Amino acid sequence: MPRRPEQLAQELRDQVGALLQQHIEFPEGTLVTVTRAEVTADGHSATVYLSVLPPERGPSALELLQLPLYELQGTLYKRLDRHPGPRIRFALEPSVSCPQ
Repeated sequence: MPRRPEQLAQELRDQVGALLQQHIEFPEGTLVTVTRAEVTADGHSATVYLSVLPPERGPSALELLQLPLYELQGTLYKRLDRHPGPRIRFALEPSVSCPQ
């Protein structure tokens, strides 16, 4: 059982990436990649990190993902065969620099 959060994180990364590709249309010229996911030890919440290119479009990409978040989570729970699944939060990958 100690590996369960890591296994769930990997599955989340893969499933969220597929969902974004299928259901979200980012503005032309914007590339969004799911880089990793971190799941709390109890599995109740997760942060999904995104890399956005060009970096200045990162905040608008996060804003775009807030609108369908409830629907994305519902679809994700079905794919993971886990209900309730972890509550998802999106964040920008800190290693990708964003111009000030």
